[in-house]
Amino acid sequence: MLAHHNTKFIDQNFIHIMNSYQHLHVFERRAIADLFKAGLSRRSIARRIHRSPSTVSRELKRNSSSDSAYQWQDAQQRSLQRRHSSRLKLKGLLANTVIHNLKLGFSPNQISMNFPNFGLSAQTIYSFIWRDYAQRGKLWTHLRYCGKGRHCRSYKNKRGSTKARISRHKDHSIDLRPNSI
Repeated sequence: MLAHHNTKFIDQNFIHIMNSYQHLHVFERRAIADLFKAGLSRRSIARRIHRSPSTVSRELKRNSSSDSAYQWQDAQQRSLQRRHSSRLKLKGLLANTVIHNLKLGFSPNQISMNFPNFGLSAQTIYSFIWRDYAQRGKLWTHLRYCGKGRHCRSYKNKRGSTKARISRHKDHSIDLRPNSI
């Protein structure tokens, strides 16, 4: 659709990219392969497909074989596999194991390290917990540290409520100090 496989130049009329889209399209990978095979520099390729030079460089580095050959079909397949594995949803026995370990007091990092065969990252477990929170679940209450900006009970447990802190400090007001100080 975009250009013949051996063509050195890509017709710019076919390249239309939505501003909000982040991933490379299959036709962009094909263009990168054609232009890279033609001997163009990474910056030149980036200019032609209207992408950042770092995006093109990262794509070539991530998906080139050991002999520096870039195959757009292989790159597209790897991309789809990475996107599929990054959207791993916890369900069934795996979800029950994670929930059980959270209730035992393990952190998501510890769970991911204790079960390396599951292929879970700590971030996947955190995402599972916050999806549960969005559905009014209570898994988040088993976290030791709730993270920045989340509703966290541990800060209040450690420091006391705001009213308790204010009333405690009234006894030590600066106005009650002797004048000599």
